[in-house]
Amino acid sequence: MRKYLQIVFNVIWVSACSNTYAITLQNPQWKIDIEPSTFAITSTYNLKPVVLSHGGTLNDNKTVSPQRVSIKHHTTNQLEWQWPKHKLTFKAKLNGTDLHLTIQSAHPQSFTWLQQPQTKVNSLILPIGEGSFIPLNNKIWQKYLTEELHTINTTQDLKLPLWSQQYNQFQLNWVLNNPFNNKLAFIPSEKSLTLKATHKFSALSLHEPVNVTVNLDTQKNIISGAKLYRAYLKKNKQFINLSHRLKNVKDGEKIIGASHFYVWGMTLFSYHDIKNWPGLISWLNSKSGQAFISQLKSKEQKSTLGNAKQNLPLWEKKWVIHALNNAFIESIPQSDNTVQSQIKHANATIALVKAKIGPFLKDKEDWGDGLSTRLLNRLQKSGLKRAWLGLDDWQVGFYHPEAVQKAKELGYLVGAYDSYNTALPASESDGSWMSSEMGDELFNKCGIMLADGKWKTGFKQRGRYTNPACLTDYYQKRVGQVLEYAQYNSYFLDVDATGMVFEDYHPEHTMTERLMALSREARLRWFSNHFRLPLGSEDGNAVTQRGIIFAHGLQTPVFGWGDQSMFKNKKSSYYLGNWWPDNQPSLFFKQVDILPKYKTTIFDPRFKVPLYQTVFHDAVITTHHWYYDNFKFPSLRPQRELFSLLYAVPPLYHINYDVLNKRLPIIKQFDRAFSPLHQGLATQAVKKFSFLNEERTVHYIQYANNSEVWVNFSNKPWTHKKISIPAQSMLATLANGQLIKYQAQ
Repeated sequence: MRKYLQIVFNVIWVSACSNTYAITLQNPQWKIDIEPSTFAITSTYNLKPVVLSHGGTLNDNKTVSPQRVSIKHHTTNQLEWQWPKHKLTFKAKLNGTDLHLTIQSAHPQSFTWLQQPQTKVNSLILPIGEGSFIPLNNKIWQKYLTEELHTINTTQDLKLPLWSQQYNQFQLNWVLNNPFNNKLAFIPSEKSLTLKATHKFSALSLHEPVNVTVNLDTQKNIISGAKLYRAYLKKNKQFINLSHRLKNVKDGEKIIGASHFYVWGMTLFSYHDIKNWPGLISWLNSKSGQAFISQLKSKEQKSTLGNAKQNLPLWEKKWVIHALNNAFIESIPQSDNTVQSQIKHANATIALVKAKIGPFLKDKEDWGDGLSTRLLNRLQKSGLKRAWLGLDDWQVGFYHPEAVQKAKELGYLVGAYDSYNTALPASESDGSWMSSEMGDELFNKCGIMLADGKWKTGFKQRGRYTNPACLTDYYQKRVGQVLEYAQYNSYFLDVDATGMVFEDYHPEHTMTERLMALSREARLRWFSNHFRLPLGSEDGNAVTQRGIIFAHGLQTPVFGWGDQSMFKNKKSSYYLGNWWPDNQPSLFFKQVDILPKYKTTIFDPRFKVPLYQTVFHDAVITTHHWYYDNFKFPSLRPQRELFSLLYAVPPLYHINYDVLNKRLPIIKQFDRAFSPLHQGLATQAVKKFSFLNEERTVHYIQYANNSEVWVNFSNKPWTHKKISIPAQSMLATLANGQLIKYQAQ
């Protein structure tokens, strides 16, 4: 009775007296003080208080104002209360080293529940890309967080819905058990920065509360937050390991130990395929050739082909072949953009080429400088036993079925890029963005509608972003037809695994962010279950990774989007390139410098930690976004190779036949270390990670089977006891006793 009276007294006292009174939750591990009227929270460990939040604000208000409170329940480790005026219900529960917080709203509004000064925080640990360890006294990072990132969401921008903070004596891990409808903001302050977290209770998602776990780690284990999230996924049966995923697919084992390639080439034939140049030039100048040229619509093609002369230099031969490829393709009318029409068009174009210039070409089986028997034979002779070969256009398989079959015979995986994320109207469909040219019916029917009734504009401000569920029938039909004819043994569905989700207010396909994530996963899982082929997608973010085997974009995510020197200024040494020429786009083949700020924030080993690998190493195979293959930044190639070995994740390369002489020796050298390492570690979870020196340039990972990998990123040797690692090198001891060494060049 005495305990009951004390609780009642507290309820009355808080409701009637000072609005800033704090209620304490406490256990042997730590103490939490909560001001119910403001949602200000302070934690105390080892007599050291730390402000978790200055309080909450509603609907973008910037000032914390005390609210009238109704306490519903209070024990030594639990508290439940309401803000009646705003129809908000709060719950806090202290369970060992975990503080669980939930906030529920009865009507639409946004609530900034976290306003936390970072003045006592030494380092932030964020899942930006693989994972970032950010000392908050670093001015470059401060500027990057507050000016470039500033405001991010927790499904796409963060690869995992969590972050950690290191203090002098402990670490706090924050895990968003509900990762949807959240924004994080980094606000500059006089001494450091303030971290804010806002949740939007929308009309569609009122049933989804803020749900956060704050974990106290007194050991300051850098990856403990990621381990906490992994445990949450397993407990809630949301984790699917790689071994299980591979059992469901044909040829799945071929992805283990495979380097990843995007293969580029002319659609039809290359200059390598011309066996009789004098004959070809003579035909172009003949009556038949001139008649063919005269009906071309392109003035550039007419000029190039009409003025071709004998004894051309190599660069001009390449230009003539480029023009001929496009001329033949554009000479055959195509009724629509359906897969059946594409197949008919490919067959008709091949027949036209054979009829017009067949005598001057090598056998059809050898055509091409991209996916071709010529290129595949080179890869095989180099000793490359495992490879994933990606194509930017699914039609490659229509033009070169012999090469697809050859790749499979050699034991390689070969697949095409596809996407269903943006739909274009017929008026904007010109064949340049084929995956998005779905026709007016789907453009009008399946676009995402915002809460204000406007359409959600698609990628690069074109068309409309689409609702994945609305496109189900179309997607299943189109991808089925592509695979039926092209016979790929792998595939890549762009965007679906990025965690890019929206609320859709369209009356015919209304959808919350959570349901859109599930719908994207459903599309991926349908493919894997129906075709049983190794499937990849972009990024592999936590909320959308089930259903895929591999992901491109996690190890090096897209960065600098909109930076003029990278994307606009063609004279800049940082300019990434464009989509020309067709068989070797400079965007993918041009080697460039790296902006200093991104060298620090994206690539510097001192600031990288394996958060994603801790959660998903034994679930999803990750590599770089295709903008940034291993050759893109020459000055960074050594450390990017070393990260691939440390994390046991594959490299990514862009190739065509012309670059093999230069690139293949480097690829072969790295593959000798990577392939056996990946075969030994791909299905193993990350067990331990640590920095082994104060400079954080020597990294160590232990895997679940007790395999160990050491990497020295520094420019001087590192030795500890019996372990000696030369500068810029890797040492691995696998569970089977195999010793692997690699010296980056």
